[in-house]
Amino acid sequence: MGKGRAGVYDRLELAWEPKIADGLYLKIGARFHFNGGAGTKFGFSGCNQLIAVRFRLEELINKNR
Repeated sequence: MGKGRAGVYDRLELAWEPKIADGLYLKIGARFHFNGGAGTKFGFSGCNQLIAVRFRLEELINKNR
């Protein structure tokens, strides 16, 4: 960006999150990063892939009652 000027940063995330068990979810996704603004050309900065396992404690606790 340079010269201390503020720029624009955008992120696009695409994800799929299926339920694999009660209270347990698998998240598979990709994040795409873009930057630019303040007199600079807007462009693609890079991407990240992610795989995560999420727990919903409320579902797990209520399942055992």
